[in-house]
Amino acid sequence: MAAALTGRLFYDAANRCLTITDAGDPEPGTSVIPVWPSGTRPVIEAGKHGVDLPGDGPVLLEGESIELGGGYVDWEAHPPSGLKIPNACIPDLANSMIFQLHPKQPMV
Repeated sequence: MAAALTGRLFYDAANRCLTITDAGDPEPGTSVIPVWPSGTRPVIEAGKHGVDLPGDGPVLLEGESIELGGGYVDWEAHPPSGLKIPNACIPDLANSMIFQLHPKQPMV
């Protein structure tokens, strides 16, 4: 599961979800949906939506280029225990990739 993901954080105001764009997706139109570590809090700073990662993690805001550690998850075959993603954030599971962030790997 260990992987690095780089891209740009995007806020979808209609669904109120953060996704990752420009992530070198295998297919055009594929959404990368992050599963944030436990303790992550939503924030709005200077009118931008984002997340405040737990511990000494950074605040990540929409529009920022990011690099995240973690791995892709086969949500249909093996959804991680206890993790939930709002249905509105995955409008089309066939064209979505789920990326579970590892809380101990560096994030920028």
